[in-house]
Amino acid sequence: PKASPKASPKVAPSPTPPQPAVEAGGFAEVKSRKSKSKAKAEEAPGAGPNPTAEAKANGKAKAAPKEEQQVELGPGWEAVVKRSTKYAKKKEEREADEPAAEAPKAAVPAKSVMKPSQEEIAKEREARDKARDENFQQRVLQRIAAVQEVKAEDLKVSDVVSSTVDLPAEVTASTFLFQRRFEKQYGVLIDNGGKGGGKGKAPPKSLVVRAVEPDKAQACVDALKALDFSAKQVIQVNAKQGFAIMGPQQSNARKIEEEFKGVFLHSERNQVTLYGPAKKVAACFEHVQKLAPEEKEQVVSAPITVDKDRARALIGASGKNIQKLEQETGTSIKVNLAKKDEKEDEDAPATVRISGDKDKQEKA
Repeated sequence: PKASPKASPKVAPSPTPPQPAVEAGGFAEVKSRKSKSKAKAEEAPGAGPNPTAEAKANGKAKAAPKEEQQVELGPGWEAVVKRSTKYAKKKEEREADEPAAEAPKAAVPAKSVMKPSQEEIAKEREARDKARDENFQQRVLQRIAAVQEVKAEDLKVSDVVSSTVDLPAEVTASTFLFQRRFEKQYGVLIDNGGKGGGKGKAPPKSLVVRAVEPDKAQACVDALKALDFSAKQVIQVNAKQGFAIMGPQQSNARKIEEEFKGVFLHSERNQVTLYGPAKKVAACFEHVQKLAPEEKEQVVSAPITVDKDRARALIGASGKNIQKLEQETGTSIKVNLAKKDEKEDEDAPATVRISGDKDKQEKA
């Protein structure tokens, strides 16, 4: 009940009457009722000063304690509270059953990459060079064994000796003349002594002789020093002349080299080249010219006209008749049959030409 307007201003305001129970879903309705009752109490005349308002205005008094109010909830909210409580218990039980998370391991600092020292680099280089030298010695030993026609197992790497020979450029540039011959003769290996000798490059200044027998190595060195390729003579030849000079498997050339010591013969394409000292090359040149058969000038006869039937008979089956006639007379016979053409007469004659000496031509 509202206070009487005649009441003394010292009378305290009556407490707020208890609110009735709120049905399910009435949270908002309870809040609104509370706000309305508070507003009416403030508007009531003679209600007296509001301690809360005075505390806020002065900033000194403490806030008035709030009165606790119990609100009864409907049956629907009881189910919600029970379900929330049930889920909270399950969550606590699940967290209790889970193993405690392991503490994160401390990060292992990365190992610092240390640069090798100069001493380590030198040792590694030395080991690499040693392995390369051993492989090279093994290959040399295998090549020497192949030259001497023995097994590589019968030779020792420690027995290999090497000798470097300084030679003129014309000698080191012409190893194709003597390398294989000297290797087989002395049972050694002959290699370039340094850079050079490739295509378009200057020849090397020295050669290296490797062998397992020091005596043979020294004999090869002496033979290399005795080489003199200061003179060179080129002879132009045809196939027949070149074969007459060099012989089968160059047997004639080896005989000429034995007769003219220090001279080397080399045949390539349509020429034979002589290498050696100037005087011996000149003497060998005269000798070789006598060996080569003179190429007589070939005379070609005037064309002989015959009919096609006789021309075919002259040729014979697969050219047997004309080949036999050429061998018997020592001449070369060419038969030209007229081409078959629609505009050309089928009875056009064939032509025959004979090449060779006049006497042989008359015989043919």
